[in-house]
Amino acid sequence: MRKLSFRASLNWFAALIFLFLFGEIVFAQVLPAPIPVLLDGVEIYRAVAADSAAARAEAARVENILAELRAHAGEPERIRLQERDGVGIVLLDNAEVLAVKIENRAFPELSPLANALALREQVLAGAPRLPADVRSGEEELLLRLLLGIIYPVLLLVILRLTRFSLHKWERNWRKAALQWITHFAGRSGLSAKDIQARRIINLLSGIERLVIYSMVFILISFAWFALFPQTQELAKDVLNVVIRSGLSVIGGTVRMLLLLLYTLAVLLFTYWLNRQLSRRRSQKTLPGILKDPLVYFLLRSGLWILALFLILFPYPGVPRLFAVGLLLLSLLAALIALRPLIEEIASGIYFNNIYSLKAGDRLTVDGVSYQVQKPGLIHLRALRKEERHWLPYSKILKADLSMAEKPREKQA
Repeated sequence: MRKLSFRASLNWFAALIFLFLFGEIVFAQVLPAPIPVLLDGVEIYRAVAADSAAARAEAARVENILAELRAHAGEPERIRLQERDGVGIVLLDNAEVLAVKIENRAFPELSPLANALALREQVLAGAPRLPADVRSGEEELLLRLLLGIIYPVLLLVILRLTRFSLHKWERNWRKAALQWITHFAGRSGLSAKDIQARRIINLLSGIERLVIYSMVFILISFAWFALFPQTQELAKDVLNVVIRSGLSVIGGTVRMLLLLLYTLAVLLFTYWLNRQLSRRRSQKTLPGILKDPLVYFLLRSGLWILALFLILFPYPGVPRLFAVGLLLLSLLAALIALRPLIEEIASGIYFNNIYSLKAGDRLTVDGVSYQVQKPGLIHLRALRKEERHWLPYSKILKADLSMAEKPREKQA
């Protein structure tokens, strides 16, 4: 097969470009230009069809649909949007009234669903606003009667009936509870057991009445307000407040009980571990390193510190503050414990800065002659009569010091 030359390839490429441009021109002549659909002077839709007459008919149909949507725009929740296969669907209630396809977009840079959303907003923007709450004089008077007179009287009657029912209920358990509490108080040796028992019974009765009256009040209020259309919003508010407050109280109570149980469990476990360590120490069965009093004390203290950290762990931010505070206390304790060592190191730095000693030098401390063997970090190692000694720098500085040679000043 013969290969095409470079000139022939260019000719074929130019021919393909010409055919493409020719097809675009012919296609543009066959399909008519889209007809814009305006609402309040804003283009929100483009009607496209096979010919210009069909496109104008489609534009008229869309205008009628927009007029119908504008008529129902006083209730915005009825006009909804949906996307299906890349097409933005406009629904009135549950009926599909308009489909915004790719070729119908008034804003080509946006998706069909975004164009449908812009169409809905334009429909709602010019809709007449209904008054928020318009009641006639008869409805206002009826609402005042329902809330101001009938509702309080009904609530008092129902609470009174509840009171009578509670009396019958209390007669059944008060006597038995009073006898049981009196008997228990007598066995425990409490004085004035009858008076104490009656106080406990009265307290329980008060709590019972408070709970029952509150429940009756909430139920009656919600049922009464939900019964009439004028007060249904108030019923929703009452229900939301009651449920939110109740769930908050229940959640807080449960969380407090769980935290209390968790704290008790950690404390009991730590106490048990300390008792086991103490028992094994008294029986002398601890491992070798734990027999050291310092290690034993640090281990028991560490257990209680770890227990305190675990108790504070459920509280956000508190464990970090506790750890930082514990670290600062540990650093302070370490500085206090290492104070003599730090003083010796500082004395050694000062002494070696003033006197440049080296091995073989001789010095006399409080009348005792020593031969320097090696200057250390916290002491000076020296020989006296073939015996090795470690002289602390603080002792050397406080003693009567003399050297065989004059001290050499450190040059700047």
